[in-house]
Amino acid sequence: MLQLTTITTQPPQLLVAAAAAGLLDLSPAGIAKLAAAGILSITQGRFRREDVEALAALPHLHVAGDEILIVRLEGGDPSTGRLHVDMTDQELIAAALQGWRGDARRMTSCPLLVATVATIPMAVFRITGLAETTASSSRAVANRERHRLDGVLLGRRGREVTCGDPQERAWTELVLGSRVLSRSAGPVAYLGGSREQGGGEEAEREAGAEGESPADVVVPDDGDQGV
Repeated sequence: MLQLTTITTQPPQLLVAAAAAGLLDLSPAGIAKLAAAGILSITQGRFRREDVEALAALPHLHVAGDEILIVRLEGGDPSTGRLHVDMTDQELIAAALQGWRGDARRMTSCPLLVATVATIPMAVFRITGLAETTASSSRAVANRERHRLDGVLLGRRGREVTCGDPQERAWTELVLGSRVLSRSAGPVAYLGGSREQGGGEEAEREAGAEGESPADVVVPDDGDQGV
């Protein structure tokens, strides 16, 4: 027998940028980065509360053992070197592994590189070496060398992780299911190792509010195993 019924639906709760930023412990600029990257959608000039709360509920990544390399990028048009959820793998690789200023030896000693937008990981790479070092002609910059890295894309936000190595797959899934809080004077930061974790952007603060549980990645050294 045919039966008809109706379901009453409630419109989504919407947040202004300042309220969304407060839930994520970010600056309004950080929220704008997430919108530009397609991580958060905008409805009537506002953000859906459920989307913001889902990001806020992600555990914070903690790294033990070796350290991993973090590159913090802007969200936006991939043709400008920015990150977007709809960019191609090749665009993502070009943006994440582009020439970075810093200690080339330290960069290439990291087993993983994580590309982030305002604490949200967009992609995870295995670093395989140094592709190229170039020097800027600018005398205004103290460290004029830029290092382009070689790496293998292990996984990206919103896609199934398919890398073959079980440990790398577990690392990648853990990273992509977390928030990566890093501090640095520039786009390059580090987490883990014996040095201080991170270094400071105004929109990214060191780990967490009371009650949050960190997501742990143990990067083995000296033959230790772990995730």
